[in-house]
Amino acid sequence: MSDRDWRQFLKARGGLIAVAVAATLFLIVFAWPAVLEQREIQDEAARHAEYYSANAQNDVTVKCSSLSGQARADCAKPIEDAAREHQRSEHDLAAQQITALWTAVMGGVAVLGVALSGVGVYLIWETFRETQRTAKIASDNLYAYRSAERGYCEIEISHGMASPTSDTVLYYAQIKNSGRSAVKVLTIRYEPLIDPLPLESFKGGTHEEFHVAADVTTNLQPLVRGLKNVKRFPHIGGYVEYRCKFGDLHKSYFCYAVEQSDFNPGPDTNIGFRVKECKRERDWPADT
Repeated sequence: MSDRDWRQFLKARGGLIAVAVAATLFLIVFAWPAVLEQREIQDEAARHAEYYSANAQNDVTVKCSSLSGQARADCAKPIEDAAREHQRSEHDLAAQQITALWTAVMGGVAVLGVALSGVGVYLIWETFRETQRTAKIASDNLYAYRSAERGYCEIEISHGMASPTSDTVLYYAQIKNSGRSAVKVLTIRYEPLIDPLPLESFKGGTHEEFHVAADVTTNLQPLVRGLKNVKRFPHIGGYVEYRCKFGDLHKSYFCYAVEQSDFNPGPDTNIGFRVKECKRERDWPADT
């Protein structure tokens, strides 16, 4: 039988086994020997009492046989009283010995009870540990199922174009769901960065909510915007927050290095910007 089978067997019948073992040990180690010893003490007390009675009768015969009537009775009374006193002493001694015997037995039972309590605690611990293990397996299976069936979103930026009417850059961004089920995008937060490091909060963003089907890429422009001054802010970073079909919230982070394109088509044409992914795992939180 394997260890797992033994644990399940002990979990199901451990209490019954403990009771049976306790009863058997009590009978073998304590109860039956105590009963035999008690019987021996009682038999010995009975023999001694009979001995005192026989001696008293002999003494009465020897000392009082020549007397008759009240004189004989007066002669026999102290002899018989002494014999009864000896008999009472023998029975009292036997009672004391039996009491001491069963006191010792109860002490042994108490020690055995402590040992069995330890066994009971161990069985309870094994039951608790088995329950924990079963719960962990169920939790791991649920997590694996959800991880396999949920949606996974990430933002991909290909390039940017300067706005002809402001100092902003409009990035050509897409949100890609590479999972097996649709997601609901709750917000996209972003901000131009001096260093490719995450912020405690991102100021820019959109709170427009929309759905992205499984294995689909959706255009986001112009939902991600930056600044033309890429010498001061050479990075754009942020995150997308979305909810999967199981109702759990998730975040996916992004960070890109930005530089102005070498090609300058002229004053009447929008200036282009190249981007390159630069999110470092050691700096940014893990996607959830």
